[in-house]
Amino acid sequence: MSIVLNGNYSAKKNQTILVEGQEAQSLNILLQGKVDVYLSPFEKVSDIKQENILKNSYKLFSLSGNTFLGPNDLFISGKYSFSYVASEDSNVFSYAAQNREQLETLLNTQKDYAAYIVNSTTLLISNAFSSLSKVNGLIRSLSVLTDNLITFYWSIKEFFGFPCTPSGKFFREGWNIIEKLNEKGVELPREYDPDFFEQDHSELFDIDYTSIPDISMPKLEYYRHFSTLPAELKKSFLSFNPFITAYHCEEASTLLSEIQSDLKEAFNTLESCIKKLYSEDNDCILNEYLRAALEMKKINSDIPVITRVIDYILNKVKEIWGLFESDYNHRLKIDINHINGLQNELKALEKSQFQVTPACFKNVVEVHDGTGSIPVELENSAQKILEYSRIPYDRMEYFMTNLELFRKMKDRLSSDNEAREVRKAITSVFFEVYEGVLKRVIAEKNTSRLYHMFLSFAFMDEKLLSTEHIINLYKLVDNPSSGGFCPVHTMRDWLIKIFNMEKDPSINEFGQDYFDVFRELKRRRDISEKEKIDYENDSYGRLEFEIANMFKTNHRLCYGQISIYVPILHDEMITRDLSKALITSEKISESVRKILDVDFSVFHREVSYRNPDSGIEKELIMKAVIPDFILVPIFGSRAFMWQELTGRNRSTPGRFILPLFTDENPDDLIIKLIGNFRWELCRTMMGVSWNDITQKSLTSEYMDYIQFYKKNRDLSEEAKEKIKSQIQKYHNMTRDIFTADYETWINYESKGIMRLNKVVRGILYKHCPFPREIRATLEKQPLLGDIAVQFKNTRSKYARELENHYNKLTKSGLSLDTELIENLRFYKEM
Repeated sequence: MSIVLNGNYSAKKNQTILVEGQEAQSLNILLQGKVDVYLSPFEKVSDIKQENILKNSYKLFSLSGNTFLGPNDLFISGKYSFSYVASEDSNVFSYAAQNREQLETLLNTQKDYAAYIVNSTTLLISNAFSSLSKVNGLIRSLSVLTDNLITFYWSIKEFFGFPCTPSGKFFREGWNIIEKLNEKGVELPREYDPDFFEQDHSELFDIDYTSIPDISMPKLEYYRHFSTLPAELKKSFLSFNPFITAYHCEEASTLLSEIQSDLKEAFNTLESCIKKLYSEDNDCILNEYLRAALEMKKINSDIPVITRVIDYILNKVKEIWGLFESDYNHRLKIDINHINGLQNELKALEKSQFQVTPACFKNVVEVHDGTGSIPVELENSAQKILEYSRIPYDRMEYFMTNLELFRKMKDRLSSDNEAREVRKAITSVFFEVYEGVLKRVIAEKNTSRLYHMFLSFAFMDEKLLSTEHIINLYKLVDNPSSGGFCPVHTMRDWLIKIFNMEKDPSINEFGQDYFDVFRELKRRRDISEKEKIDYENDSYGRLEFEIANMFKTNHRLCYGQISIYVPILHDEMITRDLSKALITSEKISESVRKILDVDFSVFHREVSYRNPDSGIEKELIMKAVIPDFILVPIFGSRAFMWQELTGRNRSTPGRFILPLFTDENPDDLIIKLIGNFRWELCRTMMGVSWNDITQKSLTSEYMDYIQFYKKNRDLSEEAKEKIKSQIQKYHNMTRDIFTADYETWINYESKGIMRLNKVVRGILYKHCPFPREIRATLEKQPLLGDIAVQFKNTRSKYARELENHYNKLTKSGLSLDTELIENLRFYKEM
């Protein structure tokens, strides 16, 4: 049913009245009956079919007669933010109203409706916030449960010594907890204990399960109290002045929009927690306990505690499935028949009635038995690579000795001293090997797949990887990433560019580049000016500098877990299918494009421009320079904005470093890089004035805001508490605090979801402006009215001054070239 005209409508039980994402074309009143309110987990529903929206939605609460359905959507987005389904036969009356202006016209004739609309929106706010609190409670309970199950796994693994080692990222974090507990002398239970699984051990584990609420609690309290006012008083107040009416309606609608957005995020988080516990497609806690049970059966060892935990998890999954069915009318992607089958197989396992992995276990447990064929050229790969590198024999022997120890380790991710020493020994030789192989490949123009895989993927030993992973890597050699508009380089290709002097070496961890080091050596008189040309044209010197500084440092950092880092690709490092985990040029360009669609000027900087042929001596113009993206050959979880410029030239590209393989979302990695880049580029461009508030800039205004927030009268006490928490969370690192706010600016504020405080919003609106189309939509909101007008006036004034300046140039006989025309367009059209 789609209500678009005036009149009465009847809706039968289970009939859909309004669908989330549908254009709001009417003001609808539920006269009689009862309606269930649903919400989908999708951030954008415009490209999703209505039946799929409803199929994936969660029932939140119900509304009874004499209530407006979705009046808030006519004030904000113009699209329904919830779906409404009749839970019994109902009557709805509808007024045609397709936008805010038409609704305000209706309110001028039906003055009592203002109070009813605010009442209805307040009711939606209250119910939606209650739903959010309930979901957050479930998230906390599941987070406690999964963390306890993970730490218990490591505890019994340490005690019983079963050989399999989990590779999932969330399992590695559990091992970190165990390490800390061991240091404190705290022992976890080693017997089956369901009470332990469900108790909150946040203090013991040093985990904070609380989060800073994004919802404005004072606003929430205001509308709660407002709803208790006598009906006649509300009618009189809200119908007295059209501005008051519109303001209350819009403020209430904005608050509801924030809660709706948080609900979507919470449901997605909740399902992620469930997938961590149980998944038929991905690594999960149940999967790891099943592996442990099967491994122990192989060595004829029976550990009842494991099977009892598995049965506990399966019952918990069925309980969660039932809760979603009853409370949210939502069908989780869990096959209950499959769960029951697993429990039956579990009973058989306990009775030792089978000798091989049962069929239903195979759907959950991925078994690598080491069989299968690999290309002949990859056999004995470590020995071949070492010999080809021509490193000294004693170093080769030292490496192979430790590699053999690493192969035999039951737990290659262990952080005990012995494991650390083995990984450290391998690392100490790896980059010597890498440098030796690369030099010979360049000199001989060798196209061997083995050396290509080593240089591009850090593949070195076929005995450390499953056949599936090896074949995947072998195929990836033939599929180089080349799409997208961003310059993306594998480490192999990047280093060849350094060697060929197509690119200058990067900075080291002290911020010095190749040429800065020459100046330092010259100052110390270790080298003379006469040697400068030879130094600058030394291809091998450039290559060695890049490997020793940028590559070696970032390889370790991009892995994300320095305490268990080893540079060679191995199975325990890999947490998802390599072809899906691969970061490609296309993925990077897509992520960057999403940000440019919201922050169009992110790569622009003001540079000097001259063109003697056109008679232009010096003009300041805005120029966009896309950074280089360099992919480090590792399966990692972190990315780094390594430098905002190349050398001292302000028009040169920055350098972003990412892991070649990751189980992180590339969008999340890149938005953090760009937030860091925004900050560092401004610092560099402003020089010593970067934090001088008399010189207005992004960094100076944001630094002033952070330093003096306690005295800022534009900030509420609640906002000041949030800032204090932010500062603590990011250890007083202003760049990281800014980046967190920048992520919110891009992900939420650009969609009209107000999550930043007034001061930060003003700084970002001025220095990280949205495109004109987004600004035109947002400036209708009262919170952005003054900021938008000020920005528009400032930008228009500068554009007029620039246009007048260029007109004078043309009148004097000069012709405007493309760069100046683009600069004028930047200020006039953007």
